[in-house]
Formats: sequence, C-alpha cells, structure tokens
Amino acid sequence: MLTRHRGRELVVQTLFALDFRGKLKAEAEEIEKFYQEVASSIYEIPKGKKDSFSRDLLFGVLKNLEKIDQVIDRATPDWGVQRTAIVDRNILRLAIYEMLFADSDVPPRVVINEAIEIAKSFGHKKSHKFVSGVLGTVYEIGGLKERDDELRKDKKIIEKRKVGAMPYYFKDGEPMILMVHNIFNKWTLPKGTPPEGAEDIDEALGAVLLEKINAEGEVGELIGENEYRAGENKKSVTKKDIHYYLFEVSNPDEIKLNKERKGLNNLKWFSVKNFKKVDKYDDMAEILESGLEKILAMKK
Repeated sequence: MLTRHRGRELVVQTLFALDFRGKLKAEAEEIEKFYQEVASSIYEIPKGKKDSFSRDLLFGVLKNLEKIDQVIDRATPDWGVQRTAIVDRNILRLAIYEMLFADSDVPPRVVINEAIEIAKSFGHKKSHKFVSGVLGTVYEIGGLKERDDELRKDKKIIEKRKVGAMPYYFKDGEPMILMVHNIFNKWTLPKGTPPEGAEDIDEALGAVLLEKINAEGEVGELIGENEYRAGENKKSVTKKDIHYYLFEVSNPDEIKLNKERKGLNNLKWFSVKNFKKVDKYDDMAEILESGLEKILAMKK
C-alpha cells in the first residue's frame, strides 16, 4: 500500500510512540493498536487494513529489540542507546534490524541512505550526521560490504529527473522568496516531475510550478542540484536527480497551493530576514544560499 520509504517512516513513528509511552515490550495486541492508530491518522490507511512491509518491520524490530540495542551500545560506547535521542535511537533500531536481522533483499547501503533521509525529516538538524556515523560503524563492524555488493550487482538503476525552483519577486525593491511547507514541519522549495514532451527547462519548470502553486514567470539561473536514492525492490533502484533554478514570479498575488498535492500543507512568501530563520533541510543549505546570493545581486 505504501512505498517502502513511507513504510519505514510509519515504523519509526510507531516505535517513537511506543518508546515515548514505555510500551516497547507491550503485548502484541496493544502494539497493534498503536500501529493502526499511526497508520490511519497519518498515512490514511483505513483501520483494519495492513501494510505488510511496515508491519513486518515493526514486529521484527520489537522481536529483536534487546539484540539491536546491544549493537547500538557497542557502536556508541561513549553514549549508549538510553542516552540517544528518542527519535534517533528508533531510526537506528529500524535500520540495524534491516541490516543485521531481517531476511531482506535491500542492500545495507540503501538502508543507511533511507535512515539518513528519515533522520532529516524527523530528527533535529544534526540527527542525520549522528545516524550516518553510527550506521557506518555497524556497516564496518558487521562486514556488510560483501553482502552489499552481492545484492546490488544485478539491479537496474532507474533514474528519475525532477526540477525545482526558488520562486521570488521584488516588492518595493526588496526580494520576497517563496517556500512550501511539508508534513514533516520543514520549509523547502517546490519541485516536481516535468511533463512528458517538455522540450526545454522553461517549459518543464513552468508546467511544474503552474500545477503545484499556480505560478507564472521566467526561469533564471541554475542554483544547484540534489540527488538521492528513493526506492528499492528486488530488481531495481530508483535514483532521483533534482535541478533547482531561480524563478521570477509574475503573478505573486495569485500563488496558491494545489490542495491535491500530498505531502505539502502550506506556502508563504518570506522577506530575506525571515527566510534565513525558517527551519530547512540541511542538505538544501548550499542550494538556498546560492539562490539567495544571486537574487540579492539582482536587487532592484
């Protein structure tokens, strides 16, 4: 029902809820209620329906919890599982289960990348670095490179190219910058998949922004790109490559969020001062700084 990435997010959120309430060792029936509540309230899975991938992961983690926590303790000798932030330790628990205990077709490196992305969404601003470091240690200690190479060697890489923008306009000579807000409480830039047949970046990005936020205007300079692996199954790996451009909006008063676009819940114009203060993704920092520098150089 869910993509694997979304399924992992569901597991982390359920583990967090159980851990926060001291229910990680509760009876299966009570754990099932926690899982169903998170699945229905956040992921819109009807009560009584099950996403087998996420449910199997959840109960697999809980079945091996003691062994998993011992691995975390060994990988963080100066910290330990109990002193690790509650979000971070449950991201680690899921990843370590997939890497060491699950009968899984997912290469360990992909598991690590998934955990880093989830940490960026749910953790504090340095969570992804901590998670990456701990799982890197587990990867080395566990001798997982050979398994990683074996699982990856015959997989087809599917590349999906997206385009995104840093929309802006000048109000009384001062730049205003548009950002969109997602369900993970982060401000980011609008992006999407260009329509088939788009002949150039003007047509591709124009179509995406018109669909997403009703924006019209002119495409400017490339300000950066972001790449990540987004999906994995037995036969293929999906790699997403996003190129971000400046986009001068000609209809700022008509901007609105397409309510049918899942994952986004708000948009807002920011002054430069307020733009610098909003909670953003760390891996977008260079792109945002590049865009802001170019906009300020054009200040009218």
